[in-house]
Amino acid sequence: MKSVQSFWLTLAAPFLFGQQANAQSVEQLNGTTVQVNLPEGQRMYLDFYGPSIIRVFQDPQGGIIRDPKARPEARILADNPRKAVGTLKVEGNVLTTDSIQVKVDTRTGALTIEKDGKPIVEQLGGADFGKKGVSVAFRQSPTDYFYGGGCQNGRFSHKEQVIKIVNDNNWTDGGVASPNPFYWSTRGYGLMWHTFAPGEYDFGRSEADKTIVNHQTDYADYFLMVDKG
Repeated sequence: MKSVQSFWLTLAAPFLFGQQANAQSVEQLNGTTVQVNLPEGQRMYLDFYGPSIIRVFQDPQGGIIRDPKARPEARILADNPRKAVGTLKVEGNVLTTDSIQVKVDTRTGALTIEKDGKPIVEQLGGADFGKKGVSVAFRQSPTDYFYGGGCQNGRFSHKEQVIKIVNDNNWTDGGVASPNPFYWSTRGYGLMWHTFAPGEYDFGRSEADKTIVNHQTDYADYFLMVDKG
């Protein structure tokens, strides 16, 4: 824990002590990490845990990357979650590894992740920090299907459904007994929100062309994983 915090304090030091970053730009901090400078002094971090796994972190209050709070104390990530990233190239607002290409909208923080020239993840705007938590929306097509969320009783495919990421200890149809802040799509990607906070995932029920992921927290911290196949 201390080593992770020290690592990120080192990266953030120039900004904590008043040095200003370039507005609306993408800066490579090291071999795995990129800082996206957004309007109004906001910053988003993209930390590669492998050539096709990205941790997205943004705290509107300016906090640095950290483990989520849990009572009793618990962790989500394994002790050594990182894999070799290989070469990470940053050219303007485009990030490239041997597996994927990431296009960053520096006005909003929205990400588009492509593999072999095909869009796999299409974020519709940046993270929305609201009174009911943080929401992120992704483009959804009629042929996209969704699975995961832990033990969602009564269904395994979540197309056009809303699921709760909260343990309501209900084992009947529609109840949740063992939630998991993770889903994967036949589009070729998975998402894991790095949090223990309650959430709700809307897989096209409110708007047929959108997947909307929400958690009752005040900062964004989630992993996007693209299929290697």
